Amino acid sequence: MKRTLVFSLTTLALLIGTSAAQATFKDFGYFNVFDVKRLQDESLVVTQYGNHMRNFHNIQGTVAEIPTYLGCEKGHDWLGPADVAPTIAGYAANNGFDLILSLQWVLFEKAGKHCGNGGDRLRMDWESRLETYANHAGGLYNSSNVAYMIIHTEVNNSPQISQAEMVQVTLRAKELFPGIKATAGYPTSAGAQALPPLFPWPLDIIFTWTYDITNPNDPTYLAGRYADFLSRLQIGQTVGVVIEGFRPMNNPNDDPFRGISNEFLRTLARRWCSFAKVQPLVEHVIGFHWGTVGNDGTDDIIHLELATGGTSLEQAHRAVANAASTQGNGSCWATGG
Repeated sequence: MKRTLVFSLTTLALLIGTSAAQATFKDFGYFNVFDVKRLQDESLVVTQYGNHMRNFHNIQGTVAEIPTYLGCEKGHDWLGPADVAPTIAGYAANNGFDLILSLQWVLFEKAGKHCGNGGDRLRMDWESRLETYANHAGGLYNSSNVAYMIIHTEVNNSPQISQAEMVQVTLRAKELFPGIKATAGYPTSAGAQALPPLFPWPLDIIFTWTYDITNPNDPTYLAGRYADFLSRLQIGQTVGVVIEGFRPMNNPNDDPFRGISNEFLRTLARRWCSFAKVQPLVEHVIGFHWGTVGNDGTDDIIHLELATGGTSLEQAHRAVANAASTQGNGSCWATGG
């Protein structure tokens, strides 16, 4: 079984029916570990923000991301991850990690004047950029080392992205990166925009998250939002879920180990793991880390635990990763190394 790790360019907001597909919970991933920056002299610097992940490098089933330029972030380059493909692909091969290829900011741009306002829209030059990215990557990101590729992380929260556009760009991405599964995110959290009647048919995996739900095994959620989400899957599509990893600035209980849902992040990880084990269409689980060291986020909480000698969140993530690496047979509630 290969291990997987996460590569990311910057703090990246993620991602992610009754279908004929029958999935098996098989990997648990992380985000926000690597940053690729192009300097004025055109040299590329790959910075590891992954010190917070050092305790998880030996976990089987973790997923790695090859990031792209975050549209509202200055100083980063959308083509950088393609130009350093030998470095990232070599690192993955040497350490037995799978990768996630994120194409969002190759294909899309911010629709509003400011980051986060108005969602995203398809770039006019999306196809030439995608072709350039694929050419620069030189085939080093392929079906042998990439678990799946991200087309867009929050499609339903970007009303200017049409269903037809998602079909078009996904098909072209699959032509340029043959054999790699395509995924997109459609959140169902409170306040998220409406889902399409059916998800775009070329997508293989649909990611979702519901940050206001602290127990996804609750019958109300299963028969409500989740059942509605499943009803929109097309034949052969499987599901990925994202676990909350936010650490709010002003937590109502002033507890650094709770997320915006006011539940312990370690508990959320274990509950979503147990959900993935029994839901036949759930194939992937992502532990979302928002922020870098010195900022708010799950990574900061891991540092707090290390500083105080605690290991609760680390043990929870190890349990989830073990459950994934054993194809759902491990216990989500295991403790210890």
